[in-house]
Amino acid sequence: MSETIMNVDYRDLCVDDIPLLSNRETLYTFDPRSILDECLGKHRYIVSCENLLSNILQNQHVAVNQYAIKHTDPGRNKLLTAEISGDPRISMYTRLKKVDIPETIKHLFISVPHPEADRLAMEKGWSTNYSYADFLDFNNKIAQKERLGDLTPTWTIIDPKTYMFDETENCYFKREIGAGGYATFHASDLTGMKLPSRKYPARWYKETAMEGEPRSVQVFRHGPKEYTVFGYSEMKILFRKNYAGGLMRKTANLTDFLHEKIALALERLDPIFRGYTGFMGLDFIESGKKLMILEANIRVTMATFATLQLNSSSRPELEFYRFQ
Repeated sequence: MSETIMNVDYRDLCVDDIPLLSNRETLYTFDPRSILDECLGKHRYIVSCENLLSNILQNQHVAVNQYAIKHTDPGRNKLLTAEISGDPRISMYTRLKKVDIPETIKHLFISVPHPEADRLAMEKGWSTNYSYADFLDFNNKIAQKERLGDLTPTWTIIDPKTYMFDETENCYFKREIGAGGYATFHASDLTGMKLPSRKYPARWYKETAMEGEPRSVQVFRHGPKEYTVFGYSEMKILFRKNYAGGLMRKTANLTDFLHEKIALALERLDPIFRGYTGFMGLDFIESGKKLMILEANIRVTMATFATLQLNSSSRPELEFYRFQ
């Protein structure tokens, strides 16, 4: 039996091109809590994420909070309201247990996996698109680094409890599992960096800082060795680490050089993702004819739906700002 050939397509996908986003027996959700270390103080961000899908999808069952009605056409989708309380740490999935959900729902679409999403689906007898256990495996940054080889900046595993930190060193300290600025620190500012403990074990690595422009591509994985790159963005990074949005562009802006490097990176990373089907983002530093992959985020990212919206319009680009 011949080995499956890697296929990376470059095409401006829209929501209507993705069957995963148009199943009438699915309840669609977006809750980013599992990738935020500290939810208190991120209330505005969480509120906005929970309602994001209500303006992206059409004629679907979408879970929202009570603030969705201010910014959403109530006739666009069938909205199921899981009211958010004064404590933003309570997940949407915990709150959905109190919501009357139609018996026609058989599946749960999870934009960002959460252990409570798994529990809710199990209690309801629903299937899901993505488990939390797989999410932890696929987003392990050290495993990704090992696969990427010379396509990623120089790195080494460290022990934060014994490492001799030097604020003049031009490098980043990153956690094995975590999201962007919440698990990334430049040597010049380690404010908020939590040392691993028995209760919160974690592996960290040091990564050489690279000169160049932060970029990302938005990708849909159809299955092993089958990908569509559907967007390209110039990322806005604050304080050397925090993602604040970006300038979204269509795939025509990707050069042949970028095609080659992105395809090579996806080929190296592909075995990690096993049978996963869904969205992902690939972050990299671009400098002339040099490209260094930083990480792959195997989930819906904040650029995913902004890019799908852009692709359904005649606009050449779209500027997107994320709540801080």
